[in-house]
Amino acid sequence: MNDGTAARGVLLLVLCASAAGCASVAPVAYSELASSAYLVPNPSDSSGRMPYRYATAVDWRSYDKVMLDPVVIYRGRDHQFGDMSERDKGDARRLYADPLPGKPR
Repeated sequence: MNDGTAARGVLLLVLCASAAGCASVAPVAYSELASSAYLVPNPSDSSGRMPYRYATAVDWRSYDKVMLDPVVIYRGRDHQFGDMSERDKGDARRLYADPLPGKPR
């Protein structure tokens, strides 16, 4: 085998490896969310930012109180925070947990 053939073989191998890296499987959206079993596909989302929604047949008028769990920042592999700092994530969590600071609940 001459040097030209070997170089083309190496180049082909590098190109195949690069293409395989681009074809990697994306994580299943929200699979690490505890309530993911209750999510259904969201046909009204064309952006892909909210691929699932919580949907259940319930008469919300029959309730006069709600109890909310503490706000937790989702840290699954498919999170949408990008390179947001931990401090900013904490600020976002606090904002959602107490949107009106100083107001009685």
